[in-house]
Amino acid sequence: MRSTVTSMVTIWWRSETFNHCLFVVPIFIWLVWRKRHELSVAVPSPEARWLLLLLPLGFVWLVGSVVGIQVVSQLALVLIVCLSIWSILGTPTARIILFPITFLLFAAPFGDELLPVMMDFTADFTVWAIGSLGIPVYREGLYFSLPTGNWSVVEACSGIRYLIASVVLGSLFAYLTFTSVWKRVAFMLVAIIMPIVANGLRAVMIVLLGHFSDMTVATGVDHLVYGWLFFGVVMFLLFVAGHWMQNGDPFPQPATAEQVAAQMRSEAVVSQSTDASANIVSRFARHGLLLLIMAFGWTTYAAAVNQTPTDDILDTSRTLPVLALPDWQPTDLTVDWNPRYRGFDYQLTQAYEDKAKRKVLLKLLIYKQQVQGKELISSRNVLVPSQDENWRIQQTKRLSVALTDTAIDLQQAQLSSMDQQLLVWRWYRIGDTNTQHKIKGKLLELQQKLLLSGTTSAAVIIAVDASDSDPDKLLRDFAADLMPRLQNYLDTI
Repeated sequence: MRSTVTSMVTIWWRSETFNHCLFVVPIFIWLVWRKRHELSVAVPSPEARWLLLLLPLGFVWLVGSVVGIQVVSQLALVLIVCLSIWSILGTPTARIILFPITFLLFAAPFGDELLPVMMDFTADFTVWAIGSLGIPVYREGLYFSLPTGNWSVVEACSGIRYLIASVVLGSLFAYLTFTSVWKRVAFMLVAIIMPIVANGLRAVMIVLLGHFSDMTVATGVDHLVYGWLFFGVVMFLLFVAGHWMQNGDPFPQPATAEQVAAQMRSEAVVSQSTDASANIVSRFARHGLLLLIMAFGWTTYAAAVNQTPTDDILDTSRTLPVLALPDWQPTDLTVDWNPRYRGFDYQLTQAYEDKAKRKVLLKLLIYKQQVQGKELISSRNVLVPSQDENWRIQQTKRLSVALTDTAIDLQQAQLSSMDQQLLVWRWYRIGDTNTQHKIKGKLLELQQKLLLSGTTSAAVIIAVDASDSDPDKLLRDFAADLMPRLQNYLDTI
């Protein structure tokens, strides 16, 4: 699990979205310190029943680690830590620090999964607002144009940073400010809705500043500066709203030692027996041993699954042979587009031409041994990066294409640049299965790794000029000739 911890700390340090995670553990310690009087009179009592939940959590961590889904392995690890604290202290004592334990979940850097949704909402909101003001606007996906200039919604404009920061700060503020559960829930709803709407308004403000200044304001570094200043104002208003919601209620204060002692005696939590105190050491020892076995025993199996065979060292300088197709001949095709894939072991890029002079571009991104940072199915592997200056994705959809001997479940995308338009088919080849579903692909990879069976996987991408007389038929014809020979080709690598 050391690799999981390392990946979390790396994300905390490098990602602006999750810089707040660096403060989660110090805040947790401070929150526990505030409860020191209550904890001083409580007697921890290990509860073995909670250890049963560590088995499935350990397996979830294993799944995330094996298939390279960091958010799953990281969240599972944090849950293991939280549940371990609970099982060691016992329910009566752990309830005293319930919120601090729950707050530790923010140490797991999750939330990026909402990025596409947030980007789409920001684009929808901005285009709607600009159009409502009577300003002409033309939109293509996440790109839109005004008479004065062009704009695009990228990751930094999505508002995901604002949302995550607002939820973290909002939960801490609600815990420290309110005693009513309903007020805490209401404040958290405000903390979620406000940054989403505010980010839409921020995007509209920046576009309007650029539009009315003839693209001289809010288009460079000041673009981000205005964004963070606006976010600071929004958070100030959020806390003002929280102060108003408090409505004269006193701030919740930790109970005194005397109050807790009386409560603990009534719940029979404070030990009245010296024999029980003498037995507590052996109970903790047994509990700790079971905890280590159930929570961390999976690491041994994970090490075996992720081990790279020493007798199959990859030769990254190896030149791949051209995939031979009887009815298609290798040719030249000028296309200034390249999908962005990382961590592949081999790559084949080859154009083909048939007797009718129809041309197709084939790209194979081949993965022999997938480890962390070298995964076939990853959010980092895309047809067009969001900040690409030349190419745009106009439309994507899922297709199930029936060929002569098989069927392909694939993704179709229409790409455009200033000079060219492409129709692209993409799917994953994992073992003998073709799919475009990321979850299905991850499950297939998981099955192979858990069974310790290494199989070559690949991203298969074919592209044609969209101005061809019948690009769909051209892609179908090429795929029908490609599929019977693809697996044999991958097996030879």
